[in-house]
Amino acid sequence: MFTGLPFELVFPADQKFLEPLPEEADVEHGATFIENAAAKARYFARRSGLVTVAEDSGLEVDAL
Repeated sequence: MFTGLPFELVFPADQKFLEPLPEEADVEHGATFIENAAAKARYFARRSGLVTVAEDSGLEVDAL
């Protein structure tokens, strides 16, 4: 799907981000999926120094 793009995709595991830092627990504090995705993108962009895209599709359950 990403073959031939003019940039290289890297993932947190590629950047040795397997071990979360303590401050990572506070990243998702937004009221919406969009706010959380933006917060994650900003956090990992600062941590990696790379242009970053993040998502927060979340899971919504009306009833169990």
